[in-house]
Amino acid sequence: MSRTLQLVVLVLHGFISLSAASQDSCNTYVPLGSSFNVPLSNNNIEDNEITWKHNGMIVLKRKNGIYKPGKKEDISATGSLLLKDLKFENEGLYEAEVFNKEGIRIETTSYRLCVQASQEPCDKYVPLGSSFSVPLSNNNIEDNEITWKHNGIIVLKRKNGIYKPGKKEDISATGSLLLKDLKFENEGLYEAEVFNKEGISFQTASYRLCVQASQEPCDKYVPLGSSFSVPLSNNNIEDNEITWKHNGIIVLKRKNGIYKPGKKEDISATGSLQLKDLKFENEGLYEAEVFNKEGISFQTASYRLCVQASQEPCDLYSLLGSPVNVPLTIDNLEEDNEITWKHNGIIVLKRKNGIYKPGKKEDISATGSLQLKDLKFENEGLYEAEVFNKEGISFQTASYRLCVQASQEPCDLYSLLGSPVNVPLTIDNLEEDNEITWKHNGIIVLKKKNGISKPVKEVTISATGSLLLKDLKFENEGLYEAEVFNKEGIRIETTSYRLCVQASQEPCDKYVPLGSSFSVPLSDNNIEDSEITWKHNGVIVLKRKNGMYKPGKKEDISATGSLLLKDLKFENEGLYEAEAFNKDGQIIQTTSYRLCVQEKVSKPTVTIDCSAKKVRLTCNITDTNVKTFKWFKNKTPEKSTDKIYVINEKLKESDIFTCNVENHVSNEMSDGKSITCKAESNSTFPSKLFGFDFWTMVGILAGGGGLVLLLIIITLVCCCRRQRQRRFEEEREMRLDLLTQTQPPCHPDGQKQRPRPTGGAPPGSTGPRRTPRARERPPPTPKDDDHEEQAPPLPQPRKKGPRPIKQ
Repeated sequence: MSRTLQLVVLVLHGFISLSAASQDSCNTYVPLGSSFNVPLSNNNIEDNEITWKHNGMIVLKRKNGIYKPGKKEDISATGSLLLKDLKFENEGLYEAEVFNKEGIRIETTSYRLCVQASQEPCDKYVPLGSSFSVPLSNNNIEDNEITWKHNGIIVLKRKNGIYKPGKKEDISATGSLLLKDLKFENEGLYEAEVFNKEGISFQTASYRLCVQASQEPCDKYVPLGSSFSVPLSNNNIEDNEITWKHNGIIVLKRKNGIYKPGKKEDISATGSLQLKDLKFENEGLYEAEVFNKEGISFQTASYRLCVQASQEPCDLYSLLGSPVNVPLTIDNLEEDNEITWKHNGIIVLKRKNGIYKPGKKEDISATGSLQLKDLKFENEGLYEAEVFNKEGISFQTASYRLCVQASQEPCDLYSLLGSPVNVPLTIDNLEEDNEITWKHNGIIVLKKKNGISKPVKEVTISATGSLLLKDLKFENEGLYEAEVFNKEGIRIETTSYRLCVQASQEPCDKYVPLGSSFSVPLSDNNIEDSEITWKHNGVIVLKRKNGMYKPGKKEDISATGSLLLKDLKFENEGLYEAEAFNKDGQIIQTTSYRLCVQEKVSKPTVTIDCSAKKVRLTCNITDTNVKTFKWFKNKTPEKSTDKIYVINEKLKESDIFTCNVENHVSNEMSDGKSITCKAESNSTFPSKLFGFDFWTMVGILAGGGGLVLLLIIITLVCCCRRQRQRRFEEEREMRLDLLTQTQPPCHPDGQKQRPRPTGGAPPGSTGPRRTPRARERPPPTPKDDDHEEQAPPLPQPRKKGPRPIKQ
């Protein structure tokens, strides 16, 4: 019973020690399967008693020359613990105690060791703090036993419906492992094994998970291998407690003048963290917290650091997701030659004695080239190869810098490294309270709202909304997108521009077309017997000595020593260097030549986009190597040299626009494109009326209206004159009626007798005058073709005499 209790206490002590220890950072990271010495320095240690513990459990004890547990081979002459073929279970806290002959403890040490699984690529990258399901698919898994391991340590085990370690919530119905609130310590290799009811394993799975800190922009970019001080400013910091974390793990802690982990040299007088010989694993988020004597936190700081391999130009450019071969050319590469390939200083492939570890046989070609598939941005960087013969002597090296490009889309803006540039945003009526958001490669770099600008990076904004970049770096390349919102939050304008940063205007000595031939020049008249060495990007591609060519062939060099290249490919780009030696081995001539290979540009096309007040012309191309754009209007050059040409002036339908694209080796002109729409002017008059030009139609309508008005006036004048004539004739006829009387009848005696008026008026007397009656108008007399119209009868004088009496 006492032994059982003692064992339980010992296990609990180890578990508690392991849990507490896991909160601290590692002193050293070592690869899985390698060897390592856990250091202990004691000069007079030979007869001393030594005890080594791993996570609280004794793994080696030496007393009076007897080793139990452990062996003599497990300890060095200075007392260091020797570990071989490291496994994940070797991780943890190692503690040593040294006692003298009297049994007095004279030295202690502690060391935290971490084992890294491999430099193999991850199966999945997930953001820090997110959730993820490590997949395992099994339909009939409900009653099966499942074991999940993380870096070799069991993190979940289900057997007979009991979960220990782990919980039921940590596993899905199909057996997938559910991870929440991911931290960097969740990275690594996950392995699953499934057993049936009889305890027989019938399914396994493995998955490598990587956790990324964030897609946030870096506060500082520093070169690989350089030193940097992560800033923290505090004048009265000498006695304060300081904690520095890297990606959530404590890397330095100072309390009461004691540094653990970390050293006094790792921190400055103001509390800044001092980093030396930076590596890619130093990238990430650094966080500092400062406490006063009472233990109260009174200052914090955070800083995101990015490490760049180099600012050197790339030897190879390849597209995201495509394959590429990093070249190593050895004509007589033998199967038993040892080859090592490194990426950014880390071994990614090693072949020795026909065994590949790390890496696979499929990852290397027959000539030793490294074959990469499905390129990702993390594949960028420096690749170095070294080849050894059977005796283990290095006889060839090569290095290539690879850059991965996101797309084949051409750049809208080109600017030089270190120069300023404006990424344009053109809005005619930009208001002060318009909200503007600028993104770089999908990440917000500036946001202006309510008149306040909040830049995330060192950028500013102009009065027109353009993004102002200063001191351009290569990381400023990419896609810039802007969105403008009005007061109601409605998006009213968007724009996008792709920016490319060039290291210099003319980095190459010569640009040659893809697939052509070229002679890299070297002129030496007395070169026939000279020794010549040609290097391409530091790798010897031709060597002639004593008439022997190795590597290379006689056909690859001219009589003057120039290097002859045929059927040029992109991998032929780079720096060519030549050295010529005389018979005594002295250098008599050197030269260097940077060669660039470019594809000829394809023929562009012009597209037209009409908006309310402008016409937008776009020169569309499929090439990525276009150097300049030129626009022509009716074969006359325009001022614009951008891919997009915005026109605000009035255009004619007869105007023909073309664009010309060119690079260093060719140029192409598009077909002419006429404008099928026009930019509207600021006038209140429309541009068209009834489908025709407004002012033309106004002229036509004005002329037609004037003609109609003239006809109406003429018609009115004629009608008025006719009416007056008719009235005049009627009045004349009326007068004639008054003057004209009816002739009296003839008397028997031949005289006319005037009828006597009634009332007995005496004859001869003049009676009252008779009121004339208006007689009816006689019908018109038909016209005779032979006679003119007869005039009305003339009035006759009245004859005096008696009037006849009516019977």
